[in-house]
Amino acid sequence: PPRSTLFPYTTLFRSLKAGVPVIGLIASPTRLSQVRQHRLKALGNSELEAYAETKDIQNELASARLFFEKFDLPVIDVTRRSIEETAAAIRSILAENKNS
Repeated sequence: PPRSTLFPYTTLFRSLKAGVPVIGLIASPTRLSQVRQHRLKALGNSELEAYAETKDIQNELASARLFFEKFDLPVIDVTRRSIEETAAAIRSILAENKNS
């Protein structure tokens, strides 16, 4: 896989190997771009404009989805979910895995 500081493959491989539950969280490229643009603006850092580029984000998401699919990991789209809804979905997945 491509090396990316935004998608830490090494950490995920170690977690999977150690048996730590891993759940993929994704959002739409548009939403991620908005979040990243706000983050860059708040940090006053315009040097990392590619960080918020929709095309780059689409590539990151495609790479992440392939990774999640390869390792048969559950994925939650958090684009329109609240933190509470996301937490409930994670708890549900963990409970299902515990009962399997």
